[in-house]
Amino acid sequence: MFGKRIKRRVPEINATSTADMAFMLLVFFLLATSMGVKKSIRRELPPSTDSVRVEPLRVKERDLLVFRLDGEGRLFAGSEEIPLTDVKERVKHFIANPDNEESLPEKHSREVPLLGTVEVTDTHVIALRYDPHTDYRTYFEVQNLLLEAYCELRDAEAEKRFHCTFDRASSEQQEAIRACYPQRISETMTAEEKGGRD
Repeated sequence: MFGKRIKRRVPEINATSTADMAFMLLVFFLLATSMGVKKSIRRELPPSTDSVRVEPLRVKERDLLVFRLDGEGRLFAGSEEIPLTDVKERVKHFIANPDNEESLPEKHSREVPLLGTVEVTDTHVIALRYDPHTDYRTYFEVQNLLLEAYCELRDAEAEKRFHCTFDRASSEQQEAIRACYPQRISETMTAEEKGGRD
């Protein structure tokens, strides 16, 4: 009456190419996506002193722009509290001294290769004084704003003189622009102890 039950075999799935497809997808996503690299600002470090005693730099009051960060992250230009958004414009105006104001750095005539005789404020100093309890984020924001101010001044000069950005200029052209706007930043911690806050 009842016949034998026939056992049916479940067909096997051929998974040979699955590993190949997974590898190809991985390679595709690695090549197709960008790795969120943050842009950085180049920083010119002071030359090594090689244990040679360096005489302290004497700076005229008109050549010095002082920014001070306190422990609460407030920023002061002299005795006036200012927002971070004002830093770049203040620095650019101070360094360029477009109207040759007596309260801003003195302009000197310099012979610059490729540019000839140029009026520059090459004795200026931007001083950043910070409290050891200043949080790192604010400290680096101010540092970056100072560097961006130099970059913008150099870019504008490169556009005016060579019709290109500073980064696209030749090494000789970059040297000439640096001579017009030398980077002169001094950083000092206001207390003996070292450290900071996240």
